Amino acid sequence: MAGAVAMSIAFASCSPSDEGTQPAPAVTTFGQGDFDELPLPPRSEPLGQRNEQDGVVSRSYAVRDTSPEMVLAFYSERLPASAVVEQPHEIGVGTLRGRWLVDGRELTVSATVEDTLEAIERFGEDAGVITQLSLSLGPAPEER
Repeated sequence: MAGAVAMSIAFASCSPSDEGTQPAPAVTTFGQGDFDELPLPPRSEPLGQRNEQDGVVSRSYAVRDTSPEMVLAFYSERLPASAVVEQPHEIGVGTLRGRWLVDGRELTVSATVEDTLEAIERFGEDAGVITQLSLSLGPAPEER
């Protein structure tokens, strides 16, 4: 049950919301390869396929032995402070989110701790701490 909650939190971070995290339909303002150039924290493993819809590319990753705070710190250190759209902050218990402008596009990064039992089932007894990282790259806020 906790795993389903964590997955729905992570999915919600890549879904349309009242906060305007996603662009209006039919907006396609960036090339497919740009998403592949985003930095990933060490020990990141893709979870499923990437999703492309209405000008937004998103994908989730499992990051071993890394907390949500460490994931957001990774992006804060690698992306210019002048590019911050929304400072990393807690949006729920154990879930952090931040937003940056990257080459004229908005990158939303969210991270949440994966349920321990689900992590053990997926990665084995030595799973350690697993954080689910969700990346979403879409048009800049003024293009929505």
